[in-house]
Amino acid sequence: MKRILLIGVGRWGINHLRVLKSMPVELFIADHHEQRLNSVDIPQSHRSTDARSLFSKVDAAVVVTPAPAHFETCSELLEMGKDVFVEKPITLASSEAKKLTELAEKGGQILQVGHIFRFDPASLWMRDAIVEHQFGRLKMLQARFSGFKRPRQDTGVTFADSIHFIDLFNFLRGVPPRRVHAVLGDFFGRGMDDESLIVLEYYQGNGSPILATIEAGYHTPGKFREVTIMETRSSAVCDYNVSQYKIRTFANQHVADGEEIKAEEGAVHQLEFPPEEPLRAELAAFIDAIEKRRSRPVDGWAGFHAVRVVEAALESARTGNWITIDNLNEHRRRVAARYAERLCGIVKTPPEKKWAYAVYHMYVIQTERRDELVRHLQSKGIGTGIHYPVANHQQPAITKIYGDLPRLPNTEAAVKEILSLPIYGELPLEDVDYVSDAIVEFFAMQ
Repeated sequence: MKRILLIGVGRWGINHLRVLKSMPVELFIADHHEQRLNSVDIPQSHRSTDARSLFSKVDAAVVVTPAPAHFETCSELLEMGKDVFVEKPITLASSEAKKLTELAEKGGQILQVGHIFRFDPASLWMRDAIVEHQFGRLKMLQARFSGFKRPRQDTGVTFADSIHFIDLFNFLRGVPPRRVHAVLGDFFGRGMDDESLIVLEYYQGNGSPILATIEAGYHTPGKFREVTIMETRSSAVCDYNVSQYKIRTFANQHVADGEEIKAEEGAVHQLEFPPEEPLRAELAAFIDAIEKRRSRPVDGWAGFHAVRVVEAALESARTGNWITIDNLNEHRRRVAARYAERLCGIVKTPPEKKWAYAVYHMYVIQTERRDELVRHLQSKGIGTGIHYPVANHQQPAITKIYGDLPRLPNTEAAVKEILSLPIYGELPLEDVDYVSDAIVEFFAMQ
């Protein structure tokens, strides 16, 4: 049974407490408000107003403190070899998010970020609908996270609420956006935004970007947690406030009618989802990850990319400009890490020295059964390459100048085994898994 420390039992932490108490863990809690601790049914030996006094007694921690404290708290835990679940945002600066993620990777710790909407069954349905092109090609995404409520004191609404759907859109698309534009309002005069309108531009690969809009704020009457996905043959509206029939699909299409375009409305369907609690699902995923030492579903890099988008939105609001985010090298490294994890022990994957920072313009594996594997991948619609089929010392341009050079048996053997897998700066991780599954399937058949 894992020993888990919950740090923070405030407005949201109390929900973590409720869920964790029902799980097979030995629970410790810490909060600097002694009154909160005294109201919790946890043994005195397992609670403290000083979280650090409990660090050495636990295997992992769930950090639900105000966001400004995330970096320092998580850093100390990771440096002590503890696994960490941290509520969103992972930090208030992408540079700190990157440090935490690299610290966890270096020490082999699990670092999971609390982007809860990924764990809602409706979100998983939307992702599958987009990936599988169930309703055609994706055209646009829209989201609204607003309502009349008390503003958070530690961050503006973009960091507090918009980031929910920033991460969800990254999850649905499989990659972060390329460009960001935002308009923010500070109607309370606190020096923090309380209204936010963000436009994200995702690369699609056919020359036309996918636009995504996110509206958030504290002033709108009511409570709105809505996401709309629009595809060429249909659209879907997800209302996260509804417990059962969260998604409605609309078979609406625009069709050419001579020189005009007609708007044809189609059938409307409601989709039913099981009443699962996303918070329970994400904490269960964390417990499973630390027990089995398996990859976490929302790693530090996911938190990093969400924070980078928020930073870009803040900069855009300040300057009035579109802000371009260069995620390409970092995403290629995520693709390479996913390949390495999925293909470990199956094929020879490219090693990376601890001091190196490879950007993986190619991802080259080795196997003696390369040509058979190529044919298998082709049957699955997966293209590959060989870089290069002729060794450098045997290239015509070289032999023409230098003549026949001494044999290099290892090099000559390698060119018969190397195979370049798909990799580019915006390759969705779902596609990486598809390629990996096909390779695993090939070797399992033999």
